[in-house]
Amino acid sequence: MISNNLAETILLSPLDTGADTINIVASSATPTMASWYLTTLHEKREQEKKQHKHTIPCVHINLVIGMTSMDGIPSSWHNEFKELHHCKQLATIDDFSCSYVYEMPAVRSNLYVWTKEGNPTTAFMGSAPFCQDAFLPSTVEDIMEPVDPKESLVFYDTICNRSMFCTHAEIEENVRVKNDDLTLTELSSQTALEHVTLSLLTKDGTIGRKSGLNWGQRAHRNPNQAYIPVPIEIARKRFFPNEKQQFTVQTDDHKSLILRLEQEKDKALTTPLSNSLLGEYFRRRLGVGNGDFVTEEDLYRYGRTDVTFTKIDEEQFYMDFSRPC
Repeated sequence: MISNNLAETILLSPLDTGADTINIVASSATPTMASWYLTTLHEKREQEKKQHKHTIPCVHINLVIGMTSMDGIPSSWHNEFKELHHCKQLATIDDFSCSYVYEMPAVRSNLYVWTKEGNPTTAFMGSAPFCQDAFLPSTVEDIMEPVDPKESLVFYDTICNRSMFCTHAEIEENVRVKNDDLTLTELSSQTALEHVTLSLLTKDGTIGRKSGLNWGQRAHRNPNQAYIPVPIEIARKRFFPNEKQQFTVQTDDHKSLILRLEQEKDKALTTPLSNSLLGEYFRRRLGVGNGDFVTEEDLYRYGRTDVTFTKIDEEQFYMDFSRPC
């Protein structure tokens, strides 16, 4: 029985034996967990390179979400899974695919099967869905058990045959995608929700020359790389999840981003799989050319020098960068 260090035992340790593919059937799953896993693999590989160790090869992650035939899936999660599915623009060589079960009965099991060159090597089954609160420190405890790899792979293949890629042209005709877009009007009616406003300028009221929205404006960097500065007093309040946990952000223009706190003392909000995604987003909103330097004048012309985050729950936030009326 396994109840501690699930991420290390189930998602990482099998790589030491040469396993190259993890096949997952999860009752539920979140794109933040998929992003966390891809980010962790990338960072593990970079750390091994610095230590001159033999680095892990490309990992294939095949996820099948089991309860979608009954529960459907939120539109924001659906859009994020589509972005992650076989995405080659991210800072990882690993390959991620996501499928939804579209036939009844729905699947409430949680199964993780590792293979090496197509042959099953290790498998685990239990209560842990593919979500951050199952694999990272949280208020929830899950239990997993080692199970027969060959039987597990047969079960995975059976479920896979009743699923459809999230990017399939007919996916929304077979699985209910639930609109979960939020508006400022809806949020304003929920007065109990916490919110913070973060400045995009430095303390002296200027734009960061090589920081903030211009983090990538230096040699040998993607010029779109960016972060949103987080004052230390807000980081200490734990308004945003810490310990590198990732969270979904819905924006006022109906986009979706996955963010996390990074850097010393959690002073920066970034898009972890590619820091350029955040810079591209703000440059598009500001009408600034892709990769161009962002100036104070760009922000003043747009009408805002800050951005407001509203906390819906520990993994969902709303980001408002709308122009003032």
